[in-house]
Amino acid sequence: MKQYLQMLVILGISLTLFAACAVATSAPSTNNDQPSGSAQRGDAVLKQPDGNANAAAQEGEMANQAKQAPDKIDKSQFKLAREISSETWVNSEKLNWSDLRGKVVVVNFWTFACYNCKNTLPYIKSWDEKYRAQGLVVLGVHSPELSFEKDVDNVRKAVNEYGIKYPIPIDGDFSNWTRYNVRAWPTWFIVDKEGYIRYSHIGEGDYAGSERVIQQLLAE
Repeated sequence: MKQYLQMLVILGISLTLFAACAVATSAPSTNNDQPSGSAQRGDAVLKQPDGNANAAAQEGEMANQAKQAPDKIDKSQFKLAREISSETWVNSEKLNWSDLRGKVVVVNFWTFACYNCKNTLPYIKSWDEKYRAQGLVVLGVHSPELSFEKDVDNVRKAVNEYGIKYPIPIDGDFSNWTRYNVRAWPTWFIVDKEGYIRYSHIGEGDYAGSERVIQQLLAE
């Protein structure tokens, strides 16, 4: 009898140990290093957009646009060009300044027998040829120095001889010369699309600088 009870005790202990092992092997892991949620199934984890990052990107884009936008030019320092008035025009019908708005205009005061004026003609003619299609207008205001230069027929012959294609307003009474306060031949002014004088030059030279101004104003 005593041996039978001992066997029952041993059997009970064995059953208890077996049950404990079964519970231990079926319990979920509590290892903190294991991933949780969808990552356990191998799914991709999508990161939500960062609101601060979006705001920074938008600010950067606005800054780039501001850099690309042209600066507004303060034209209070410039004078408006005066009307070129003449009853006689060579190579053109009469032009009013209102006809020239939206164009870049070179107003060149010259006279056909002037040695310095003749030296500038290749450059001024080249500007007319290169930039007319882009919106440049050259006006060769003829203000005569000598008596034979006052003859309009002589002016026409000289214009034809020199191969000048741009408009030539005749300034026989020097009204335009006076209006622009000119002091010497040649003198040219470069006027922007809104009618402001942005550059002037007296005498020969600075052809490259003048052309850069023309290019800049055409681009505005």
